Amino acid sequence: MKIFTRLVAGAAALFMLTSVSNAAYVSSFNKHTNDGVYTLNQAQKDFFGVSGAEYIGFLRVRSGNGVSWNAGDYFDQTSVLNSTGSDSKILALLNGLGDPANVTYTGNNLETLGSTTLVNSSADVSGIYEGIAFLFGSTVGDIVFNGTATFNQGQTRGEWDYQVSVVPLPAALPLYAAGVAVLGFLGWKRRRSAA
Repeated sequence: MKIFTRLVAGAAALFMLTSVSNAAYVSSFNKHTNDGVYTLNQAQKDFFGVSGAEYIGFLRVRSGNGVSWNAGDYFDQTSVLNSTGSDSKILALLNGLGDPANVTYTGNNLETLGSTTLVNSSADVSGIYEGIAFLFGSTVGDIVFNGTATFNQGQTRGEWDYQVSVVPLPAALPLYAAGVAVLGFLGWKRRRSAA
């Protein structure tokens, strides 16, 4: 029975690896849309904790110029950035606020960009919006992505309308203490039953 279980698990793993390798990798983008730059307030800066970050920009990922993408296509930061040095101006490249019907992320919104999969059921995924978010400082000049989108601090549309709610440490301490107490009790109970 154990051998059968291992064979099934191995076959499933091989199937998943094959499925991933068959997905079309987006090696570069031929079209981007600049979706704006916003100024971070102090609470937002504290939330990200990225030194020097003054602005957040959103980049729409669009098909065009003879390129259309299919469900299963995926991209990461190597397909987004170019080689002109703009990548060194970006302090953090994040999952954006995309439409979940069109794009899915390995992490949550505003987490570090990983491998991101296009999930639109149609061949044309031009409906994707704000596919990528990124943080940058006030003295970097132009940031040019691999495509046509150029960003700088002069494009700010004002303060970013994003409310940050962080649980203060004193309010979180009782929750932490309760969790430690529960774990301690479970460990004590296990040791007692083993004796």
